[in-house]
Amino acid sequence: MDELKQIGEMIYSNVQWIFSGIGVAVISILGGKAAVKKVKSKQKAKNQGVNISSDKDINSENILTQTAGENSKNLNVMGDYHEGLSYKDARQVALDVFKANSSVYTEIAKKTIDERVVNITDDIFTMIYSELPDTVEKLVEPAVQDTLLKIQKEYAKNDDPALKERLIALLKNRLKADEKDMETIVLDEALEIVPKLTGIQLNILSLHLTVLRILHHEVTNRDTFFHMLTSKILLFYSNRMSKTIEYAHLQYLGCTGILSEGSTYKPIEEIFRNRYAGLFSRGFSREEFYEYMGIEIQEFQQLITTCQIDKEKYQFNAMNENVLKYSIAQSGKQEYEEKLLQYYKEHIMEVKEIKDDISSHVQGFEELADFWKKTSEFKSMNLTSVGIEIGLLNYNLQTGSKIQWKDFI
Repeated sequence: MDELKQIGEMIYSNVQWIFSGIGVAVISILGGKAAVKKVKSKQKAKNQGVNISSDKDINSENILTQTAGENSKNLNVMGDYHEGLSYKDARQVALDVFKANSSVYTEIAKKTIDERVVNITDDIFTMIYSELPDTVEKLVEPAVQDTLLKIQKEYAKNDDPALKERLIALLKNRLKADEKDMETIVLDEALEIVPKLTGIQLNILSLHLTVLRILHHEVTNRDTFFHMLTSKILLFYSNRMSKTIEYAHLQYLGCTGILSEGSTYKPIEEIFRNRYAGLFSRGFSREEFYEYMGIEIQEFQQLITTCQIDKEKYQFNAMNENVLKYSIAQSGKQEYEEKLLQYYKEHIMEVKEIKDDISSHVQGFEELADFWKKTSEFKSMNLTSVGIEIGLLNYNLQTGSKIQWKDFI
């Protein structure tokens, strides 16, 4: 009763806001929020080759179980069952909000718009009730309803399936984010900007991220490296990315900035040399190792593995110099660290050799490397917080990854 009184007082003191459309939805949702039933849930918890040291992530699955009481029936839902705010009710509220806030169109245009809005609204609430039922209560927040309205309006203007997928994915992230978190602000900005970007501009942001910021932990040997290069880097490259206008537009919308004067990124093959040096070792024999170190190779067996390129030779079992330093400390061989690091460096290919080596295994890499070197706008570009959010959204949708924005901040 007190809650109804509070709602009444809110209506009285905010008459203009209540009948703008968004307020109507708040009343409807608050009425449904009063009745919530909890559902008990129970959680339970390719190639042969030599791998270089790496780490892995572990995922778990959720399994739902229920027991019905006498003269009752079960409703299978994931999360909370909101009796007062059903899927049908919430969907209708969202459609009513759009109608209350839409402009006047011709009869033909209105029919097209209504069909598009119903289409995306159905997809939105299917996603919420099937994947994020615990966020239904967030629908009482004006900011969330405003977000829903923006999405409906954008899709009403452009029914591109790819745009719909991006908008719903952004909404999903928006519902999962804490209202007081910085990502909420960034996501609200991203929702405004995404409809204004072309596929090429989205891929520019993702290409920047996947080369410079994303750590590809699945890379443990040359085969996985070449596969990653094809499926998660070259996937985003296009020979139409060199036009200055693309970068001017990204900067205008606040997705990118420029590195400090005179600064540019290193050539892509040099970036790979630093990050994946262990994949480009020429290798050494037992005799060569003994000649250099003055100690038999078996004394360092924790640090040595079969060479990635020449199986008749050996190399250090470390993807890069930092990993080797850690391994040396773990093996208790710190007294030999300086000599071991020097020997490691001496057997890594030079930058040009690495470019030729990758190009001989991966079609399209040479063109990407030349683009990276010659396109000054790209190699001097820096991503803003919203640029990272949008680039990551596009990356996750195209690769099936689930990397989060907060991992970069």
